[in-house]
Amino acid sequence: MLENRDYIVQSLILLMNDKAYADITMEDVSKKSGVSRRTVYRYFPSKLDILRAYIDGLIQEFWAYVSDELRRGENIIERCFEFIGLHFDFFRAAYRNDLMINIMSILRHVIEEVVRYSNPDLYSSHDAAYLDNYVAYIAGGCWGLLCHWINMEKRAAPNEMYRAIKNIAHDLNARMM
Repeated sequence: MLENRDYIVQSLILLMNDKAYADITMEDVSKKSGVSRRTVYRYFPSKLDILRAYIDGLIQEFWAYVSDELRRGENIIERCFEFIGLHFDFFRAAYRNDLMINIMSILRHVIEEVVRYSNPDLYSSHDAAYLDNYVAYIAGGCWGLLCHWINMEKRAAPNEMYRAIKNIAHDLNARMM
């Protein structure tokens, strides 16, 4: 059974499909959720806090979605695009509402955890500045590709995006050698 907190979070996401994020008020969230405005504020001081709660839930769901592949040391890029595809309406609404920068900061943290888990030797053989730059580079590329994927007129399948990324990485590696 959904709790008030869940109703509030889901209400904001639903409202984002019909209305610009900047135009959504806490009163709108209250009405949509059927929860008093006072209760909404008890759970969340701002819309951004509601959005963060939704994204935190996505991150938990994401880890469950890719954890088996990570444990086996497999590449999870295709699974990432599959996961985003499952929540595509949210990501498209976030993009349309200029909220991708919020997602970028979270994406960077998630990528850092994936790199740390999937390649622990990298963390033992490089200093903190190198690792920070490494994660920032990967996160920036992933963010750019995510935005591109959202805007594609005919969205490519997750396996096509994986192949594209693999080919780009191969080309970049060849050019730098």
